[in-house]
Amino acid sequence: MRIGKRTMEDLTKRWAAGAGNDGPVPRDTIWDEDLPGFGVRRQKVVARAASFVLKYRVKGDKRQRFVTLGEWPAVHPDAARDAAQAIKQAAALGRDLLAERQREADEAARAEEERRRAAIPLPDLLDAWRASVEASIARKAQAGQSSAYEREMLRLEAKHVRPFLAGDTVGAFDPDRLQVLIDRTSGRSAAYQLRNVFSRIARFARAWLLERGIKANWIRVYEIPQEKVTPRDHRYTMVEAAQIWIAAGALGRRGALVRFMLLTACRRSEAQRLRHEHLHLDDLVLGPHWEMEAGMVKHRRMTRVPLTSPGVALLRWLPPRETRRSGEADLVFAGRGNRPIGNWTDIRRALLAGSRIEEGTLHDIRRTVVSTLADHGWEPAVVDRLLNHAASATMPGVMRVYQRSEQWEQKRAALVAWMDLLMDEVGKLQGRPVDRDTWGFDQPFAEARIKRLGAKRKPAKRRGQAARGGRLPSPAGLIDAVSQASRSSGA
Repeated sequence: MRIGKRTMEDLTKRWAAGAGNDGPVPRDTIWDEDLPGFGVRRQKVVARAASFVLKYRVKGDKRQRFVTLGEWPAVHPDAARDAAQAIKQAAALGRDLLAERQREADEAARAEEERRRAAIPLPDLLDAWRASVEASIARKAQAGQSSAYEREMLRLEAKHVRPFLAGDTVGAFDPDRLQVLIDRTSGRSAAYQLRNVFSRIARFARAWLLERGIKANWIRVYEIPQEKVTPRDHRYTMVEAAQIWIAAGALGRRGALVRFMLLTACRRSEAQRLRHEHLHLDDLVLGPHWEMEAGMVKHRRMTRVPLTSPGVALLRWLPPRETRRSGEADLVFAGRGNRPIGNWTDIRRALLAGSRIEEGTLHDIRRTVVSTLADHGWEPAVVDRLLNHAASATMPGVMRVYQRSEQWEQKRAALVAWMDLLMDEVGKLQGRPVDRDTWGFDQPFAEARIKRLGAKRKPAKRRGQAARGGRLPSPAGLIDAVSQASRSSGA
């Protein structure tokens, strides 16, 4: 019997009439006599439903394959026969036509899926990265830890990365472009900052895209051009350190923070987050000291810092800052609204201008303290403790693992020795010895405003002055000191 349209009509009528209501319809197959392996099969449940089927073997393969070609009446018997004939002819030549078509369909589907996924706009990826960083900031805030680094990464992303990549998609993005941006950046510090944010974004992008089935081999290590790399070996001389101490006196609360860094060799971020509750100025056992919480220190361990006499005098002299909402600020060196002091570039610029020093950073203060102490015979293992590093270079191997002495008395003695050297030099520059009772903190505290570097300047001819070219401005051009006879609410 040759399966045709009339045959299918007769079969479905006969199967429907004999279905009955006593259980499911039995599966039945009618095979075509003209094309071996081609047939029509009745389904188990629906009496009138029938499907065209084909069983065949591929040359060289003993396995029998069974495939459904379509359902009647959606597929005409002649069309099903032609499809079955093509499959059998290919099988006779050793080809599995259905498998080939399935592979082509799968490859097309994968290509389309990859195209769709690769078309993800890069701003979407950057939004996801920002969300993850903001979540990290929230976790750190809950744990009382600093998130200054994360906030700086967000600022750099918004200022540099997003405008640079705004029109790209994941599929069209070339990671080498990030290296090009670093190469074109002026300044070593800016290049390092961009490299850090690029590495963080690339690390996040790799995991984020893999979750969406996209493999992205983005560069995660970027190079700083050699012409931008300068050794981190700059230190101030004792004269320059004394000049910085004197110049800081005109910078109000910001200058007090700089002086505190000079006395303790702490990081600026640590002094920036110093709170009144962290100070123990009347401790009879350990002496005056500052107790830094684990979240404030890079190595995430509680650290105590001895305070010398001028440090205690500075902290007692500096009045708490008043805020409109909450009264006294809990930060010792508080900015407006009890926010940590910022605008470090402006502070550094004003400090160098006031001290008449050509170059240097606030971080160079730490290097200056420990290097000077080492020059005066102090053991590196002692002075390195002042830096609060997780693993000192002077304590390698087993010593780094087992040496857990705080070396408290040695650290205090080292800071006292440094203080003596600094104050002797300050006295020489001022032409009179520093009063060892007041340490110079005998006048009422005066706030000061530092003009922002981005502020527009009037033309030189309108001020009646000649343009200074590229030289540093005078201290008066950067510092606007507001002297106060007594403590007021602050600038």
